[in-house]
Amino acid sequence: MAGLRLCGEEGCGKALWALGYCQSHWRRLKLYGASNGTPAPRHVNQCSVSGCQRPAKCRGFCTMHYQRWLHNGDPLATRQGGNKKGCVLPERVKINADQLLWDYEVNRLSSDALAEKHGCSSPTILIRLRKAGAVIRHHNDTKRGAPSPKRTKINVAKAARLYAEKNASISSVAREIGVATKALRRAFMEKGVRIKGLSEVIDGTRYGERNPNWNPDLSSHEREQRRPTRTHTAWRCAVYERDDFTCQACGDDRGGNLNAHHLSSYHADKARRWDVSNGVTLCDVCHRAFHKAHGYKNNTEAQFRAFLLGAAKLAA
Repeated sequence: MAGLRLCGEEGCGKALWALGYCQSHWRRLKLYGASNGTPAPRHVNQCSVSGCQRPAKCRGFCTMHYQRWLHNGDPLATRQGGNKKGCVLPERVKINADQLLWDYEVNRLSSDALAEKHGCSSPTILIRLRKAGAVIRHHNDTKRGAPSPKRTKINVAKAARLYAEKNASISSVAREIGVATKALRRAFMEKGVRIKGLSEVIDGTRYGERNPNWNPDLSSHEREQRRPTRTHTAWRCAVYERDDFTCQACGDDRGGNLNAHHLSSYHADKARRWDVSNGVTLCDVCHRAFHKAHGYKNNTEAQFRAFLLGAAKLAA
C-alpha cells in the first residue's frame, strides 16, 4: 500500500512500530540490544558424576545418581537382587508362615502386634499374610459380614407383635422397647418383617383432639359450622360431574376456575348441605358476581334464578 512505512530490518515486510522497526524487532532491540538478537543460552549444571551428561537436579547429581546415593550412600551403586529402586536390601526377615497364620486367625493378634513380635513393619506382615492366603481383617468387622459385638440385641418377635397393632410405628415400638429406630428397622428388614406405609400408620390417628392443628378454644357449635373436608370434596365432585364441568351461568368449560355453589345457603339449610341437587357449578367470575349481589349468607334458589335471568339479559 502506498505511503506505508515498513520495518528497517532487512527482509522484514511488517509495518513500522517504533525506532524504525516493527513491533517484533523493536522488542528484540529492547531486550537483547539488537534488532535480530536472541536470548543467551541458559547455563545448566551437569551431574557431578564423571561421564554423566544429564542435568543436575539435587545435591549436584542427576535424578538417577541422586536416588542411588540416597538409598545406597554411593551414586555409582548398581542394582542388586532385582530391586526396582536400585538399592541393596538388607537380609529379609524370616517368618514362619504357619505360625503367622495361627497367631493372626486363631490368637487374633493384630498386624501391629505381629510386626512388633517379629521385628518388622506392619506392611511386611500384611504382605506375608496375603501370600499365605489369609483374609485380612478390617478394623470394623461388620463391613466383612461379622456382627458387631456392640450391636444391641433385639427381641424381634416381641417387637413385631407390637408393630402389628393398629397405628403402631417403628419409632413408637423402638421407644417402647428402648432401642434406636434405625436399629429396629434394620432388624425388621433382616427378619423379613413387612414395613408399614405412612398411610397405614397415621390412618385414623390425626382426627379430633389427636390432630396437631386441634384448636381447644373452639366450641361445638363453631366446629359444626366448619365443613368436613372429605364430605365436601365428594359433594363438590358430584356437582361438577353432573354439570359436565361447565359454568351454568355463562357456559365457561375451560376448567381450573370452577366453584360448587350452594343454592340454599350452607348455614341456613343444614338438611340439604350435602344434597347434590342443592349444588350448582359456577365459574370464579359468576360466583363472585352472585355473592356480590346477594351476600354470603341466607342465600336461596330464588336468588339464583334471578341471577341467571339477569345474566341472560346481559348476554342478550
